[in-house]
Parts: sequence; C-alpha cells; structure tokens
Amino acid sequence: MSTELPPGRWGEYPDTLADLLPWIGRALGVDAGRVSGTLPELDAASAVLLLVDGLGDRQLDAYAHLAPTLAALRGPVLRAGFPTTTATSITSLMRGEPAGEHGIIGYSFVPDAAARRHGPARTLNILRWSLDSADGPSAYDVYPPSAVGPGGEGALAMLERSGVRVFQVMPGDFRDTGFTTVASGTAGKHLPAKAPAEIRTGITTALTRALPRSQWPRFVYAYLSDLDTAGHVHGPGSDPWCEALRTVDALVADILTDLPSDVALVVTGDHGMLRAGKSIDLDAEPAFTSGVARIAGEARVRHVYTLDGATDEAADTWRELLGDDALVAPREQVLAEHWYGPRIGDRTAPRIGDLVVVARDRTVLTRPGAEPGESRMVGHHGGWTDDELLVPLLVGGR
Repeated sequence: MSTELPPGRWGEYPDTLADLLPWIGRALGVDAGRVSGTLPELDAASAVLLLVDGLGDRQLDAYAHLAPTLAALRGPVLRAGFPTTTATSITSLMRGEPAGEHGIIGYSFVPDAAARRHGPARTLNILRWSLDSADGPSAYDVYPPSAVGPGGEGALAMLERSGVRVFQVMPGDFRDTGFTTVASGTAGKHLPAKAPAEIRTGITTALTRALPRSQWPRFVYAYLSDLDTAGHVHGPGSDPWCEALRTVDALVADILTDLPSDVALVVTGDHGMLRAGKSIDLDAEPAFTSGVARIAGEARVRHVYTLDGATDEAADTWRELLGDDALVAPREQVLAEHWYGPRIGDRTAPRIGDLVVVARDRTVLTRPGAEPGESRMVGHHGGWTDDELLVPLLVGGR
C-alpha cells in the first residue's frame, strides 16, 4: 500500500512546485514572489528548468539504477501540490502560487459563475480546453481563458518584466492554447520542440541566441511528456516506462554536457504516478448520479457538483457505495483543511465540487462512458499518496 500524506500533515516536505520560480528568480536577482527558506542556494547567472511530466520522487528512487545522471543530482523532495495533476502543477509552477490562489483545481472542473456567460454550467477540460470531456466541443466561447485564468502577474511574467530573457521550449501546438494562456500568459519566446533531441537543440538555441543586452540573465523552461505517456499507457515500472526513463537520463546528461559554465540546470516533475488497482465504474451505478449535476476531475480525484439541496444525500450515497476505497469530503471540509493551500482566491472556492472524492490506495474512479481514453489508462495520478504527490528537485551545472 502506498503511504498517504493527508492535508495539513506535510511538514516533512514544506517546499512545493510553487516555490521553484521564485527560488530561481532570486538566483537571477529578481523578486518573483515568496521564497522558501529550506531550498538550497542556487548560484547561477542563468537557469534552465526541465519539467519531466510524470517524474515522481518514489519512482526515481525505485529505478535509480536506470537513471544514474538523475540520481547523482538528487536534492530535496518537493510536493507537487493538490491535486497532483499536470494542469494544476504547471500553473502552480509558472505562477508561483498553489491551486487555492490560481484556481486551476484539476484536470476538469466547473468554472465559477463569473465565467459562465453563455449557457449551462458545463465542465471544462483545462488541458484540451473542451467541454465535458477531452473529446468534447471547444470551450473557448463558453469559457474564454481570460474569464478562467487568475489574472494578474505570475512568477514567469515577473521574471520577464524584470529583464530576464525567458524562453519556453515545448511542443509547437501548445502555444496560444487556452491552458498555456492561463498558466504562463504571453511570457517568453516559444521554441517548438517535442522529441528529446529537439528539446536539447531548443535549450542550446535559447542559451546561445544573440539578443540585445545579451549579458542579461536567461531563463529557459523546457517540457518533456514521454515518461508520463508511457506511464499512463503501460504503467510506471513497465518496460516502455523504463525505456522512457533511460531517455530522460540521457537527455539530462546531454544538456549538462552542453551547458555553459554559468548556467544551472534544474529538473523536476509535475507529479508522480501509480499503477491502478481496484477500478470502480461510476457510470455503472446509477446511484452515483442521484442528486448530482456534474462529475468532474479525474480517476483519482473527483469533483461532484450536486443539485440544490442534494449535497448531504449525495455524500451519504457516495460514502456508502465507496466505503474505504475513497474519502468523500464536503467543500467546507476541503477549505477548512487547506487542501488547495492556505489562501483561497475569490474564484477558487465556487469551482471546488460540493463534494471532493479522493481515491485511496490504488483505487481509481472511472467513467468509461464520458472518459473512455482516461478510463483505459494503466497509470494514474491526482491523489495524495506519496507515489503521486512527491517529486524530486535535481540540480546540476553551477
């Protein structure tokens, strides 16, 4: 059984992904937000941050023999934040804020009333910017990014405004999407790259490109998805996942070889992953939808939006049906226990489900009808087991 780290008891791991850009900014001479006092000093004139989607601390521990370069760079353990999902984690990273402040509370959710200008309260898949499912119709007219995003200046924008030359090395089709707009705004020069060799080239280009006042510091954010994809399809620890980890290790070794002497490389993940165990099909039991308007989130964490006056009855039903396989908590408990961080923005609270349901151990709460692709996945994340929540901080170069 994977160890669970319930809300309010995370003192052993005080640092989160939201601390990283302010921490890097301090090394570059920029105040980009609050900085944790427990992270080590970073000595560098410029920095590269490589986000390896799905790189969990516990998985790296278990398979360190396949990734000697990564293992040699080990530093503190970080918390991804809750929920442990890509949309939330990347937004926390880019803005330097936990989910309670930026309001991107999961893989899918119902945005608050201020964003609902054109019709009923449909769920928003934040990564695909689609309605009701990953393959649903476009959500741009119903939920424009400007209405969903937190507004104001995040950490990445602060770096750029303060004179840091910012680059984002990521797949070209990520640029100008609703999610990218919400997470990082318009900050930085985008260099399209998806394969490891392209990412290596993109980082080198960003660090060597001649720019006006080129002595100013540079910050390069790079993103690699291969490990996460292998984990979802085949499971963490599978042969394809192990091969993807070897590829990550080789990429990091290559980047370190290319790195100028005054540049630091920081590597982390946005979440870990576990192999699904017991699967509970929410579509197969009509009682799960009694008194329920919408079900959002993902297989490890569900937002349940109830009809008026039906919350208590729905909570009783879900608890009876799920038993020890999940924790069913009302919104008030979630807020009181600071699941999404100590501060809750005005837009965040209404987005949280009337009930938040967190699967325990390796249980997954699937919806094959609404989420056929996600329901077939072998690897999952979103909850707060240590396999999902903990990510490594790896530092190389300077």
